[in-house]
Amino acid sequence: MSDPILIYLDSSDYSVMSEPRGIRPELMKVRDACREFAVDPRVRFVYSAVHISEMAPLETHYADAAAARADLLVELCARNALIPFTQLYDLELGRLVLREEEPIVIVSPDGDWFDMPDTDFETLRIDWQKTANSALEDMFEGRRLPRKMRRVAASATRKAQSNARQGRGISLEDWPFRPREAKVLMAFAAGGSSKEEVEEALREALRDPANMMRWFRSEKSSRSFLSNLLRKPASEMMTNMRQYAACFADLRQADADGVNAFLRSFNWSEKADEMLLKVCSSILERKDVPWSVPAIDDIVRFCPGISAQIRTFFGVLRAVMEGGKRMPADSAFVDSAHALYAPYVSVFRADRSMAPNIAKATNDSNVRVVRLLTEVPAIVNELLA
Repeated sequence: MSDPILIYLDSSDYSVMSEPRGIRPELMKVRDACREFAVDPRVRFVYSAVHISEMAPLETHYADAAAARADLLVELCARNALIPFTQLYDLELGRLVLREEEPIVIVSPDGDWFDMPDTDFETLRIDWQKTANSALEDMFEGRRLPRKMRRVAASATRKAQSNARQGRGISLEDWPFRPREAKVLMAFAAGGSSKEEVEEALREALRDPANMMRWFRSEKSSRSFLSNLLRKPASEMMTNMRQYAACFADLRQADADGVNAFLRSFNWSEKADEMLLKVCSSILERKDVPWSVPAIDDIVRFCPGISAQIRTFFGVLRAVMEGGKRMPADSAFVDSAHALYAPYVSVFRADRSMAPNIAKATNDSNVRVVRLLTEVPAIVNELLA
């Protein structure tokens, strides 16, 4: 059996096809076609951590829309999550160092779009008897407790354990646990289930994007962390770029011929290669991995995702510096994060402004970069024919 056709939609596609106030007729046709493709064993819709970050609502009043697009993502993609970008970076750079041709399995076998959070659940586990006795001994300055007092301590301990099992006194808002996973956490806190069982419960909760969006409704959730995982640096990056663009605009007014001559002499392709080499080198140096400086062709060959990401980003930078009529949006930086996965899928949706950059950055792969959502069904049918 041949490999399935992997379809990577843009985050905005899930929004426009799940708009609570209704969607346009042409998009309804696309959504219906996508639903048919989703049940075809020859096709898989896939998503990444970048989708989860972008879908996270910035404000609680956007939570319903976030939940609707997450429901559609789950309907189409099920558990077909792509591996976290940190893992993909490590795998690609490992291939580069070892010069290995072994293909990367891009779809996570367990549906893990995330790196497991570094969470110390042991802080929740309490030795209730020891804690109660210790507290009472402190009160009585270490003197032997009377039998009646020991009975009171034992009763208090049993009550504390019962409250823990029922979830009293322990906040679940720091984790996106559903009720069935919350029971595992409560059992753990009361001395029941194991740490491994709690970690697997957290994995199960994180593997459900719809559950994540429901969790984001909570004011005390870490919505700000996930939603800003890419949005905040994206906004800061584009703010800096606009400052550069403003400087160039001022220079153009003073000396348009000089600025244009400078930009014409600027070797953008060479600078993109330099940035690509610098990114790969800095990561490997931080990991203290011995390696020899590779040729750019080797990086493109063994690290197609990193190459696509950096070159896509550099395309945005060039557009800013050359000062076109339309400045790239803040989402352009996030789109370059999406581009990391483009070489590994069959159909990759990108918006009109970014599609040319991503297509150019991935011209060494077989991916079909699609500018319009309405074009997706025809391209998939063509690949299925």
